[in-house]
Amino acid sequence: MKLTIHTDLINDSWLSYILEEFKRICGAQFEIQITKGPEIKKQINTIYYTQNPKSGLTQLQRKDHIAPNNNFEWLRKDFYVLKGSTNDNHKNLLSYDVLWNSFIHISRIEEWYAEKKGNLVHSYSLKHPRKDKETFDIPIVNYYFEDLKKAISNNFPEMHFTSPKMAEIEWSHDLDYITKTFQLRLKQTAFNGFNTIKSIGSGSFGRTGLKTINFLFSNPSYWCFDFWINLEKKYKVNSVFYIYAKHQIQKQGGQRLKSWIINPSYDVTNNIDLQNKLKSMKDNGFKIGLHGSYNSATDIKLLEIEKDTLERALGIEATKTRQHWLNYNEKQTPKLHEKLFKEDSSISWNDRPGFRAGICSPFFPYNHAEKKSFKFIIIPQILMDSHIFDYNYNTEKALNLVQLALNVPSSKFSVSWHPRTCTNDYKWHLVYEKILKSYYNFKMDKSKLE
Repeated sequence: MKLTIHTDLINDSWLSYILEEFKRICGAQFEIQITKGPEIKKQINTIYYTQNPKSGLTQLQRKDHIAPNNNFEWLRKDFYVLKGSTNDNHKNLLSYDVLWNSFIHISRIEEWYAEKKGNLVHSYSLKHPRKDKETFDIPIVNYYFEDLKKAISNNFPEMHFTSPKMAEIEWSHDLDYITKTFQLRLKQTAFNGFNTIKSIGSGSFGRTGLKTINFLFSNPSYWCFDFWINLEKKYKVNSVFYIYAKHQIQKQGGQRLKSWIINPSYDVTNNIDLQNKLKSMKDNGFKIGLHGSYNSATDIKLLEIEKDTLERALGIEATKTRQHWLNYNEKQTPKLHEKLFKEDSSISWNDRPGFRAGICSPFFPYNHAEKKSFKFIIIPQILMDSHIFDYNYNTEKALNLVQLALNVPSSKFSVSWHPRTCTNDYKWHLVYEKILKSYYNFKMDKSKLE
């Protein structure tokens, strides 16, 4: 069975990409081909995606594909589209250009254009050119794809889709510290101090100030592996631990000041206890990925050395990665990841939770320079602990985003908590356990229905 998309696009590379992602994510059990040329007559199993289609044809809305204007309009409380991409023509299957809108988000073309102008986003939503940041709270591409899926099913009932898979959370931990270093005291005290200043005049000022002082001088153990193992065992999940791999260049002082402050300090190559613990965890179902250093996001040699260092130290093949500090450069980082890894979980925001690519399903990122998909999968991360506790994002709202994603057909996304945060310095693990419990109950309820 084959569905045809007939178009008058000159450049249809982006269209091929978005149709492949739609087909894979929605489980289409049919081929989709693109054809071009004049609209001679109505063809079998064909949708016309053209600017001026003839009457009597099965049509999808198509607007001029100008560069995204970073401005969106809300059609309802939980649904928005690019401003100017709608049309109320009742002859169209949908009232908006579903394909172009999908591409804008999943390809993150806004970030691509911003970086071409020299405006680096660096995984901070505040640096993103989009005006309305609330749009990042919606897995909009999943919604677009569901609309398209329904339109196809209603008009071509012989076109079938597989049943949606149960939603899945990939639990994860970025291992930044196993001891409380001087660099961490500086960084976390800066965060705590800033939040203390912000709380002046509120009822939490004294509590926040005391927390800042206590953190600066406390000295708990950050060897917290057993805590997370036992907690996750309770809820029958195994997480991914992303491990930093310090190597010879870094040991010899080849780091700049910024890297010295930001990067972790432990050394997996000479810490036998750490090696043994990680190997034991891997043998018991936990996964190990590379937590690439800050500068490795733009340095292929550095990233290759770190990957090799981790693999040699633990005797594993590292196929998963997440860049430290979520450092990401549109022109360079995905090219490096395509060469070295099968999965990446760096697409997230540092300063807020949400759907950076508008999606909560694994996807192949788009190569804007070569106009094709990269050949590695992105597992979108939608929430990490610092969103709530360092950037003061509302806890209930953050948990609602996770629940929202769980209600999306065939979703799979990452939630990340730093291992050290179960200590008295933080006590951030309580929210993580709340999500674990909610997810466990969600799976139990789904199993009863099957």
